[in-house]
Amino acid sequence: MGFIRAGLDLEPDWGLVSGLLFLSLAALIGIARGLRDPLRGIPGPRICAWTPLWLHYHSWKGTQCAAIRDLHAKYGPVVRVAPNEVDIADGAALWPIYMERGGFAKAKSYRTFDIDSHATIFTTLSLDRRAARLKAVQSMFSHAAVAGATTVIRDCAERTVARLVDAKKRHGPDVPVDVLDLTRSYAVDAVSAYVLGRSYGGLDEAVDQPLSVSPFVDSFVAMSRFFNVGPALWWTVEHLQQLPLPGCERERRATMASAAAVDRFLCRLVDDAIGEKEQHSTNTSYPARLLACGLSRENIIAECKDVVFAGTDSTGNNLATIIWYLAARPDVYRTLRAELEEAGPDKDGLELATLPYLSGVIKETLRLSMAISCRLPRVVPPDGFRHGEYWFPAGTSVGVSAYQLHLNPEVFPEPFAFRPERWLDASPEMQRDWLPFGKGARACVARNLALMELMEDTMQQQQDQVMAPEECSMWGMQSAAQRRRIQNRFAQRNHRKRVREQQQKQQEQGRGQDSVQREQMESLENFSPPGAVEMQGQGQVQEENQEHQEEARPAEQGHEPLAGSEQLCIEDFIDFMPHGMATPGSGSDLWSGCGTRAEPPGTGLALETAAQASQSAGSAAWAPGLLPSPSPSHSSSGRLGSCGSVSAPAVRPFRTQAQARAGTETQWTTALHIATRQGHDRLARVLLEHGAGPNERDSNGQTALHVAAHHGHERLARVLLEHGADVDAVDGEGWTPLHRAAESGDDSTARLLLARDWAL
Repeated sequence: MGFIRAGLDLEPDWGLVSGLLFLSLAALIGIARGLRDPLRGIPGPRICAWTPLWLHYHSWKGTQCAAIRDLHAKYGPVVRVAPNEVDIADGAALWPIYMERGGFAKAKSYRTFDIDSHATIFTTLSLDRRAARLKAVQSMFSHAAVAGATTVIRDCAERTVARLVDAKKRHGPDVPVDVLDLTRSYAVDAVSAYVLGRSYGGLDEAVDQPLSVSPFVDSFVAMSRFFNVGPALWWTVEHLQQLPLPGCERERRATMASAAAVDRFLCRLVDDAIGEKEQHSTNTSYPARLLACGLSRENIIAECKDVVFAGTDSTGNNLATIIWYLAARPDVYRTLRAELEEAGPDKDGLELATLPYLSGVIKETLRLSMAISCRLPRVVPPDGFRHGEYWFPAGTSVGVSAYQLHLNPEVFPEPFAFRPERWLDASPEMQRDWLPFGKGARACVARNLALMELMEDTMQQQQDQVMAPEECSMWGMQSAAQRRRIQNRFAQRNHRKRVREQQQKQQEQGRGQDSVQREQMESLENFSPPGAVEMQGQGQVQEENQEHQEEARPAEQGHEPLAGSEQLCIEDFIDFMPHGMATPGSGSDLWSGCGTRAEPPGTGLALETAAQASQSAGSAAWAPGLLPSPSPSHSSSGRLGSCGSVSAPAVRPFRTQAQARAGTETQWTTALHIATRQGHDRLARVLLEHGAGPNERDSNGQTALHVAAHHGHERLARVLLEHGADVDAVDGEGWTPLHRAAESGDDSTARLLLARDWAL
């Protein structure tokens, strides 16, 4: 053997040997650990049993709740998300984990939310240490005490609504108002005036400037995604944000300035409380009470910062959500207003809580808004814990999240829909699984104050009718810059078209191509499809329908007409035609041709072929667009057409007419909606590039993104998002695109929308 080795001159690769030994040792350790793993029977991805990287990755991306929801859909109500962490999506687990005998102890991850290295009532792990602080301030948040603060809170609510009314008067109904900054101003002033004894002054700041406390609050919100990660990763993230990263310097300076402003306010407030204590004052504010129980100045400042953050963020977000839904849902607004008018304007906080529909609006808002949506981790005690068929040994981190409970369709049917009426006859499971403030002894101490703030401001909005449907515009308008960009694109297209025509003229012989096109346009202009006379004969009913639809489409008024040769015409879509098909003579031919790419043409889209098709807005000229003959299984047929307008018809809403057994129905839609419904992303891109509004609504109040989500067109959803589609747009039924994606079972589009932004 030595002779062979010497002859071959073999030398061992010690690096390779070391690597193999290391991998073998790691595998043996993993196998041994797996055999002894007390949680090996808990379902979940294999990687979660080995490393917390899966959880850390989704925490970093901000998709933790949605990703865990996907796991529950696959594995069931109990799922392992890290080597020692389990998420439970079952309301039956709330009692043993959070309420029975005070509940399980908080996990160490709560300490990552210490403020300036000081534990607060929220982050303190020991019940005994927390109890001393809580005893000092708890009486401030009782029902009776909060009801006594009605005057302070109502004054803030009146000033908030007055600012909103003033902003609408000065800027008009079509100029957007930063509602979140406005509601945060109300929240920080209300909580500071009542709890701290002095108003922060958010409502006194300039209305057209960002609220000074917002960057401070936003920094906490941004870091909250790492709530369920270990201290080491938290330390890394906390120090990374101190680095002068490119593009982040402006935000960092804004956050530091905001934190400094909050510090100055709280330091003066606490120092005044200390001075009053030395003078034996009877001050009963929050800092004065904490001084009385022996806390240091620095610790009291930290506790007050916690109050400012929690009170501003949660109440501000919840109230902004209420405003949004009242604007988006006129039916909810009218029902709520009727109840409040019947109750009268002099109700105090305790009386407001007895109004069933107002309570339903508040509860439904808190169900969807979710101040803390992620799992609230607790540590299993020494005796262990059993839930259903699963046993959890001592030391396991378990928890339930509001996100999983509030969006459970078995308890809350149509979980993404805003339905206050569901609370008028709430089931025991609904009451049990409602988790906006936590449960048990560690629940939010200021929950009564938060509910009072929401009720008072909502009532004030109704009294001033500031959110009346006729006063709110849910429609977007193109900016002047957008319109100029669109017009420039048309000008460039027309220049290329003129060059092309000049080249064609040089090659033409006999009867010119231009003459042929003119005849086609004249025939199209004079075309009267079957049933058009019948449509005109509907008389006053049709005129009233048209007036109603025009009133429902205020966005049209924001468009500047694109005159004459600037109109989008069929020639812009020739590239989308299937190979071998003749040049189309109408928009219907074009659309049917495009439809054959994916499926037999199921509809026709009538695009105007030239400006001459209609010379004035509101013209009765209809371009042809025919649906195929109805099959025996269908009871209706119809036509699609473009009502003439001086604006570019291809990118504007137009009327559709369907002949059914019940009569004729006329609705509004857009070319973009139909392109989206058919799944033609290339055609949709052209429409968007020529000025089609991604947030234009059809008769159902749906944007093209709603349509893409409903039909499972993920690629089209990406295209629409790239062009500014509003991911939070609410349709006529109060549903967002995410709701539509969830309804259709389209996981890929739902994940896309969740990753972009989910404001609920």
